[in-house]
Order: sequence, then structure tokens, then C-alpha cells
Amino acid sequence: NIQSVAACAATRVRVVLSNITCVDEAKLASRGVRAVMRMNDGKTLHLLMGLDAPCYAEALAAETPLPHG
Repeated sequence: NIQSVAACAATRVRVVLSNITCVDEAKLASRGVRAVMRMNDGKTLHLLMGLDAPCYAEALAAETPLPHG
């Protein structure tokens, strides 16, 4: 479901999904996400993580099989 992951600011992780409807915001909050912003394109989330967002993005990308190409 995850198409891409990147730190997009010092405090945010951008996640592009193929299906945004299965996002469980309560579960994300329980794992340290401070807020979830849904972008108008219907497939992109910004996860507000705090100042360690680049580290979280790197860790998530390393653990997630992302599509190539």
C-alpha cells in the first residue's frame, strides 16, 4: 500500500499510499504520530512526528518494501 516515504520538513514524514482508506489514525497516534494531515490528492499523508521526522522516514523506508521505478 505504501508507494513512497520521505521526510518533507524537519517535523513531517510524507507517505504516499495506493489506498488511503485503510489508514488507522488512532493506531498511528498510539505509535507516536502527533497528527495526520490528509492532502487533497487523496493519496498523500503528512505525519507530524516532531523534530526526528527524518529519522522516522528513513526507518520506515528501510522497513517497507517500496515499488521500484
